[in-house]
Amino acid sequence: MNRWPADHQSLELPWRAWQGAPETERFGFPPGWDVERLEMSGWGAEAEPDLDGLREAVRRLVAPGASVSIAVDDPTRPAALEAVLAAVETGLLEGGIDPAAIDLVMALGAHRAPRPDEVRAKVGGAIADRYRVRLHDMQGELATSSLMLGEIPLRIDPPFLAADIRIGVGTIIPNPFAGFSGGGKIVLPGLAAREALEWLHKLGMMGFGGVAKLHGNRIRMEVDRVARELPLHLSVNCLVDTSRRIREIYYGDPLESHQRGCQRARSAYATPMSGRFDVLICNAYPKDGEFLQAENGYSPLRTGGAQFLAGEGSAVLMAACHQGRGHHGLFDEGMPLHRVPRGPKRYLGNRALHVFAPGISENDCHVTHWSGYPHYRDWDELIHALLNRHGDGARVGIFPAGSCQLGPQESA
Repeated sequence: MNRWPADHQSLELPWRAWQGAPETERFGFPPGWDVERLEMSGWGAEAEPDLDGLREAVRRLVAPGASVSIAVDDPTRPAALEAVLAAVETGLLEGGIDPAAIDLVMALGAHRAPRPDEVRAKVGGAIADRYRVRLHDMQGELATSSLMLGEIPLRIDPPFLAADIRIGVGTIIPNPFAGFSGGGKIVLPGLAAREALEWLHKLGMMGFGGVAKLHGNRIRMEVDRVARELPLHLSVNCLVDTSRRIREIYYGDPLESHQRGCQRARSAYATPMSGRFDVLICNAYPKDGEFLQAENGYSPLRTGGAQFLAGEGSAVLMAACHQGRGHHGLFDEGMPLHRVPRGPKRYLGNRALHVFAPGISENDCHVTHWSGYPHYRDWDELIHALLNRHGDGARVGIFPAGSCQLGPQESA
């Protein structure tokens, strides 16, 4: 990965999410740099999710003879859901639900279909052995609900719509359009038709959303409305640490539970910062598998972190991209919402941006990034470019899990 001599300083960072332990890599830095790991506020060592409470809530929700559909988020979200799904399953069985009446669907939205081994890693081997996990297809045969998005009828996954009890299980992390993932997003866009996804994401492109923004967020308002009116009967929302470990869960009414989870995320994911940095590095982990997901790594810069970057400073996005550029059915090259980047990112102003992504080509990088931002596949080459710009005494801050982190002054 790098060729810095052994007497130079190095830092171990999370790397290559979902690729098996250890999900870490060591990166070298010049000895004169002041390198600081910028950690989220996080949790104490004792924090554990309330799985017994979840099991009891599910048991109270259901009655014998009911059909149940459980929608889960996909591997672009960081939480491994086996323990949570086991608690949900136990609650269903204790409530008298026939295992044959339990449906499990992965809410892909416009994301690529994961491989069987990726599905197994996401839901857990025991769950995958007992239940067939269906993959949502936004262009498949979908059912028309009674709900509308503007003038568009909302079409969603048929078994989910037909179920007596609908449960969503997902992860709360910063989201560039809906404020945070989780909650009703498991339905819209997760289980919706292509035209609904285009309609919703266009709102984001027009500026009606924002990272960590909930109040006045038109996208979140539509997502919550669908969850309330469909309805989504139970929402389970996971909060994770920088190792993808689930530390808390918020469950219950889809709006109320999600709001409580987001309130906690604001404090747990917030990253204390002080002073001025010459370089701020955003590690896109745990969304570092596909480059089309890696832009979530900028979340801490977009929520207050950029103000701590010197006027002549450099931002860096680093992502393993071990799955290459990836695929997104709306924003990939040739897709309906793809736009060629024409200039710098507004929240960075005239500051430099460098992209270290060894798993992709320069052309892949510039599908989503302005051509004025250089791409590197070699860590040493990036470090030498930063040395030439900032010298031997640079102050450097690193967000180790940027896709899960917020800056120190995130929006409400």
